[in-house]
Amino acid sequence: MPVFGPTRAALAAAAARGADILPSLRLVLTAEALTAPPPSRALELNAELDALCAAVRELADCRAGWLYFCPAYAPLPAAVPRALLQGTVLTFLRGVLRSERRAAVRLAAQQGAA
Repeated sequence: MPVFGPTRAALAAAAARGADILPSLRLVLTAEALTAPPPSRALELNAELDALCAAVRELADCRAGWLYFCPAYAPLPAAVPRALLQGTVLTFLRGVLRSERRAAVRLAAQQGAA
């Protein structure tokens, strides 16, 4: 896994000078999530996404009923880094927030998955 410490330090110094670092910070966080090793124990996606969606509903300054979570019928374990899962869902929700439409996060087992 690459080390992003020097990049983070450079971004912190740029932020201290008043520079806009959000685009670069997003790239670093995405790279960190993509290069993170899989967890030693698979995440249970139903529980992870339910908790994430509940937190987003509480924190977002939006109208009631804008975010729905539809869990799978059975628990779905996946060996993915938690930050990658969270980043993916939050990127999706960012687009929904900008469009001011409703969102549904649906979790379903892929047909024919091995």
